[in-house]
Amino acid sequence: MGVVDGQPLAREGLKAFLAAAPGIEVVGEAADGEEAMRLVGAAAPELVVLGFDLARGPNGVAVCRSLKALPEPPRVLVLTGHNHDEAMLPFLLAGADSYLHRRSDRGTIVDAIRRTAFGDRVWDVGVERVAATALGRPGSAGLTARE
Repeated sequence: MGVVDGQPLAREGLKAFLAAAPGIEVVGEAADGEEAMRLVGAAAPELVVLGFDLARGPNGVAVCRSLKALPEPPRVLVLTGHNHDEAMLPFLLAGADSYLHRRSDRGTIVDAIRRTAFGDRVWDVGVERVAATALGRPGSAGLTARE
């Protein structure tokens, strides 16, 4: 997996605790969108853990959109300090696979990485609620599983 975040301490901390997680290998890191695209092109990680705020250039939403537009895109798990619908919706629309708040404990983060790598979607709040809010139906619980 690749780690993309504008904060060096966040990248180092994530890499340090993931080093002890069986079955998870960090193949590289990036501080901005340009480095992220190079990382994915060179190392082809199956999954990228992406922050919202990057060191320079476009933010995490634009980078997510670029990653998901690749012919063989990695899965993208957004790990950010922003935990509200207005921050999540752009990532949902950009194709993010999962979205988790930085305050999540280590076990939750490792579990979300594993689940995302296997194709599950892991969101701090239900994707249905974010989508319902975007469609002007906040709190809509009337969506079926198919919708």
